Amino acid sequence: MIKTRGLVGALLFAGYSLLSAQTSDTLSGTVKDSDGNAVSGAVVSLKVKTTVKDTTDAQGTFSMVVSTTRSNVPYSLSKGDKLQVGIQGRQLQFSMTSGCQNATIALFRTNGSLISSVNMGHLNAGVYKHTIPELSAGFYVMQMVIDNQKIRLNLVSNGKGYILKDEQSIAESSVVTTAAAAASVDTIVTSKSGFATINTPIDAYNKKGVAIVLTKETVADCKLSVLPETSGLKENKKLPNPFAFYDGRKITKKSEWPCLRKEFLAMASKYFYGPMPPFEAPDVKVEGTVSASGITAKITYNGKTETMNFSTSGSGDILLISMGSGLAPGSSYKYRTLSVNTSTPNSWGGVCTKLFGKAPCGELAIAWGCNIVCRAIASDPDGGIDTNKIMTTGCSNTAKAAFISAAYCEGIKLAVVVESGGWGDASPRVAQYLKRDAKIWQCGDDPQGLWKLDTDASQFLAAPYMDQKTASWVIGNNSGNVYKLPFDTHILMACIAPRYFCGLTNGNGPNSWCHLNGTGSAVAAYAAEPVFNALGVPDHFGFDISKTYMHCMEAQKNYGAVAEEFFKRVFKGDKTAKTDVLNIPKGNVQLDPAKWKETWIDWDMNVTLE
Repeated sequence: MIKTRGLVGALLFAGYSLLSAQTSDTLSGTVKDSDGNAVSGAVVSLKVKTTVKDTTDAQGTFSMVVSTTRSNVPYSLSKGDKLQVGIQGRQLQFSMTSGCQNATIALFRTNGSLISSVNMGHLNAGVYKHTIPELSAGFYVMQMVIDNQKIRLNLVSNGKGYILKDEQSIAESSVVTTAAAAASVDTIVTSKSGFATINTPIDAYNKKGVAIVLTKETVADCKLSVLPETSGLKENKKLPNPFAFYDGRKITKKSEWPCLRKEFLAMASKYFYGPMPPFEAPDVKVEGTVSASGITAKITYNGKTETMNFSTSGSGDILLISMGSGLAPGSSYKYRTLSVNTSTPNSWGGVCTKLFGKAPCGELAIAWGCNIVCRAIASDPDGGIDTNKIMTTGCSNTAKAAFISAAYCEGIKLAVVVESGGWGDASPRVAQYLKRDAKIWQCGDDPQGLWKLDTDASQFLAAPYMDQKTASWVIGNNSGNVYKLPFDTHILMACIAPRYFCGLTNGNGPNSWCHLNGTGSAVAAYAAEPVFNALGVPDHFGFDISKTYMHCMEAQKNYGAVAEEFFKRVFKGDKTAKTDVLNIPKGNVQLDPAKWKETWIDWDMNVTLE
């Protein structure tokens, strides 16, 4: 039934669902750099609705579904009556559980001047709808008088619709906020390593074609610490702060992370792994061709040119760089496999030596080769491999290769590291403390630490990609110097951020098979997770040590479901996939996790980066 009250119509509805109905809006657009090139892998999120986020695809596009609820404010009236007020667009909606003798709605400017006043007279119980006059962007006050009770509400106009808030929800000082600010309902936050984070205000959630331009960070913005020789390093028995440079500077912005990551990798090369061969433009030029049977990279440096051929099997837009074993996607995924075997690093190192000489082409040739592969793929966008769908995996020794390659190669978007052990992702500080210092290691076999790396072949397996000459100061009889290392494996794990990391390892409880130092892997994960959180990508990190099983052989049975969640998110774009996992049961590690912070952490684990 339509009821008319003076100049304004009020529509009575039979039910109350209109006030509480939810709608879904689509917010979409593109992210490009200042040269107009699409930026893939950028994280796009909202500042107010923080759970809404997306990652740009190869074309730089993003699309987010935003659930919105009509604004409503409940009020209690005299005699137990209830009034609920809501707004959608320019339509004011209010409901009453019992009638009133007289109702009036008035609008005022914040200076107190009256805009309009409507007497709606006697109203029965029900839901009513009232059209608010068109108002320019800014703040207003709406007063409803129900019989003798006055209710004052703040009305915010963005020039297209209105937001209703109770009288206390907006501070008086905000009344002077500009109309432009009032028009903003939320802010899109866009970030990616190598670019400055940008905030883009939006006036509605239902928007298409939002154009976001990211500015690349210049080399001048990145000031690295001067790293001392090993004799100048200071002892630190805690895990080093993953948010601080060696000289003590702490990052406060997401845009500063790429520079800090660069310093961390420089530390790893200087003190343990040996040099990383050049691979970046403009010094090194890579021209790639992707075919059905493989990838060809033509590499030019200082007038020298060498060609590398990488054979692949299978088909699809996903590339798996398989270091051997590990966990690969299942049959529901179409992917190509580039298989790395024990002779591959020597082969890649041979090409490296021809280009750069022998000095820089040592143990990190494996990571260098991965960088060349990824650059070759990126240079052939029509080759059929999506640069956002490149992963690596391995188990045991081959997991060490997957781990170090992912840390040094940003082109690898997902690393599934299975039972990598010492230098893989297991912390040598933790091994040293539990076995040799605190002497609380409850196993018959030693963890993979640094104390026998120069004499014991079985322990050398702990670091097959370590440069023995570079690391001689911290291995064997010098293993006590592990506390002088200015980095540890949690920092290498963090260097994979904001890309995806999935770490899985065997249980390391008392009197279990302990050689892998699974507790060291778990502690590293515990200390690396805060970096992913601070960068706004907690769902890009997962670690699980909840199972105990036969080394590598039962990884699929025990952890296949965990890896599958990462495959769904990275390769299928499934945002419901459960990838923010940190599963560390007390009984599967050598020291109660409740004691980890006091034992190994002396820095803030809840850092928020702008």
